[in-house]
Amino acid sequence: MNQDQFTIFAAVAKHRNVTRAAEELSISQPAVTRHLKLLEENYKAKLYTRGGEGIELTPAGHLFSKEVKAILARIESLRAKLGSATATRGESLTVGGSYSPSAVLLPSLLARFRKSHPQVELKLRTDNRSNIERLVLKGAVELAVVSNPTSNHRLAVEPYRTESLVAFVANRHPLAEKKQLTWENLVRHGFVVREPLEGDGATAQFIRRLKDRGVKLKVVMHCESPEAVKVAVRRRMGVGILFKDVIAHSLKKGDFKELTLPVEGLEGKTFIVYHKTRPLSPVAQDFLKLLRAHRARFKSKEQIPTGSKN
Repeated sequence: MNQDQFTIFAAVAKHRNVTRAAEELSISQPAVTRHLKLLEENYKAKLYTRGGEGIELTPAGHLFSKEVKAILARIESLRAKLGSATATRGESLTVGGSYSPSAVLLPSLLARFRKSHPQVELKLRTDNRSNIERLVLKGAVELAVVSNPTSNHRLAVEPYRTESLVAFVANRHPLAEKKQLTWENLVRHGFVVREPLEGDGATAQFIRRLKDRGVKLKVVMHCESPEAVKVAVRRRMGVGILFKDVIAHSLKKGDFKELTLPVEGLEGKTFIVYHKTRPLSPVAQDFLKLLRAHRARFKSKEQIPTGSKN
């Protein structure tokens, strides 16, 4: 028994529906059902029955619901009192992101979120996907946006958006005057890449597609972070390949020149991830709503036909 289970039961009692309770708390339906069963086992009482229209509370369930609401209210009251006693310390939200979402997307959305939640202390943790997922599972990060899909069954995963993979060079690189890379360029010039060549990311998929065409990319350096790739490209070690968001600011400043790769459809997928069974805090739920609203606007733009004036 813990506070999370009380919160779940209160949501089910309010909605009389497991699906709506799961949506409110941003956890899976099986997780809600599992916690309900654990509560019944811990208290050795039948708290609810399933009817044609959802959940019905038993007499014991009604009593339990009343007590749970009182307990949760006391907890919120205690938090408010402690908040008043430490007025300089407000709510906090820690969001995680792999390198590409952390370059532009998450800082922009967090800045927007700050306007509607001025008292919330915001933190952004940036690392590779695997480490960010570990932070989410440990509870050090409430939710995150990561590149490439995860197979961790303990994480809830929502598709978010696509990102374009681009090539770029330093201004004084021999290819800087070009707009389009040729197949010959791919063979002759060295490339600086970030992710392991055997991985599942967009760069690895690009290299495998080239191999299928009989083209072997000349990789001169593999880096652990996008910043390292940019430094190497700036020193003219080779052609860089990264998601466009990561280099958008540098392109705007004129530090690099973008080049079109001779392969179409080079995109990576990003995903929203959070713990499947641990309910999100109210402030994290608000940020998740912002992410979903941004995703909806992004998808609507993708659906606008080419040439539309709207």
